[in-house]
Amino acid sequence: MEANVYILLTFVGVWMLYIFPLYQGIEELSEQKRVLRKFSVGGKKYPQVSPWWWLLPPVKISKEKQRGIKILKDNFSEEEDVRALFHFFNKTTGWFYIAIAGLLNGIVATAELAAALPFTVPLVGQLAVDLVIIVSGLLHARYRVSRRREQRLIEQLAGRRK
Repeated sequence: MEANVYILLTFVGVWMLYIFPLYQGIEELSEQKRVLRKFSVGGKKYPQVSPWWWLLPPVKISKEKQRGIKILKDNFSEEEDVRALFHFFNKTTGWFYIAIAGLLNGIVATAELAAALPFTVPLVGQLAVDLVIIVSGLLHARYRVSRRREQRLIEQLAGRRK
């Protein structure tokens, strides 16, 4: 019984090590986008990277980096500005690699939890649980950095001042 409690705690903790670094990476990427938008106010357009690339986070990061480098080439002359943006790129990438490590550990934790249950959970069931957690983590992170959430919080704070 005690071992099962530890397995459950490991399952929850390991999946949190996926969700919250993912959130931090998306937060960093959002900040990076705000900075790039501020500096790319010229007439030239830079197409946004599709959010569908979140299904393959390393590809999304790479595409965002390529877009950022293009903006830098076209708009920055100050070396310090370039260094600051590359610092953003590196922090974002680091958080996503931590999230990927958490995701891999989470898949193992799901299998361990399934093995500890008194009934058999087929591999398809385990993968379904993993997929639900992965998608929930992505949706949670996207919601937390969304303009809708930010606007709602601003409105709540403004309502308290009245």
